[in-house]
Amino acid sequence: MTRYDDVRLVLDDPRFSMLEASEAGAPELMPMVKLYPGLFSLDGAAHASSRHLLAHAFKALQTAEPDTTQTRIADSAQQLTRSMLSRDSPADLLDDYCEPFVTENACQLLGLSTDELEKFRNNFRVIIGIGGLSPIEVDRHWKPLQRLVLQIVETRRQTPHTGLIAEIITQHARLDGFPEAQLIGLLFSLISSLGNTPITQISYGLVTILRHPDQWELLTQEPRRIDAATHEILRHGVAFEVEHVRIAKEEVQIGEFTIAKGEAVLTSIAAANRDETKFPNPTNFDITRHAHPHLAFGHGPHVCAGSDLGYSMLSTSLQSLTSLAPGLRLAVPEQQLFLRSNSSHSFSLGSVPVSW
Repeated sequence: MTRYDDVRLVLDDPRFSMLEASEAGAPELMPMVKLYPGLFSLDGAAHASSRHLLAHAFKALQTAEPDTTQTRIADSAQQLTRSMLSRDSPADLLDDYCEPFVTENACQLLGLSTDELEKFRNNFRVIIGIGGLSPIEVDRHWKPLQRLVLQIVETRRQTPHTGLIAEIITQHARLDGFPEAQLIGLLFSLISSLGNTPITQISYGLVTILRHPDQWELLTQEPRRIDAATHEILRHGVAFEVEHVRIAKEEVQIGEFTIAKGEAVLTSIAAANRDETKFPNPTNFDITRHAHPHLAFGHGPHVCAGSDLGYSMLSTSLQSLTSLAPGLRLAVPEQQLFLRSNSSHSFSLGSVPVSW
């Protein structure tokens, strides 16, 4: 599905199942969804219970530490920007800003060590590939990843810890009937969503605006446009071309298309965000747009649970970099930018050389 209204319908319609897409033999985009019952492998009541547990943990953490997260994000962005600018140009925006920015804030929020998060990333990035990994290759990275998360859970149960993971485990202990496997799956989803995904979106988002130097200059001159610029980046420069696979649980008619029961459906977020029926001149990158009903964070029951945090990290990055490095620019032609992996499921860049 590529049209805006069709994509929204599929994302919101319970007739399209992520649970069935996670079952053995189902068409597969990436092996991850079949390995654990995470937020992208569940439907209905089970999915709602995982979201409910996560929401309670977020709320408890915010109540205990009001405004701490946003202050920490802003301080981190400022410090890392200054640190990058203190070195000789060119720098690598990915290595010198995006990765340490996400690592620092994810570790603080989740209550993980840098070593734990790096070990998670190194294996997780393989199992979200779309290159058709063999079962042996998947297993080679899945087993150490599974051991790591189980060890994290065990240590948080034995010794007091701070952070969102510890809060989720505390909340889980008060529940009856919440499967242990679903708890582990929720933690997999959470660590990947906070510790890995923002690197991809922030780096690709920053490249999106740097590819349009007139828009970057406008933002440096008119910082009041930070909110609009952030949303336009999320619309035009969303780093994920397609959503997860869903399986039709029954025959569904969408416009002139009939989707048969059992057929796999992919929704293209990037295409929906450039639907001319919703966005005038949709291929133009324009931070002066006023309406932003984009689908960068998804829609419906599986909408990104950390969308506010993702928005905040991107907007704060823009604010810090435009104010402290107004002359920032790509140091290589955009054609020389490359993906981290040929099997990447997203526009996960391998390097972003910049000058100022």
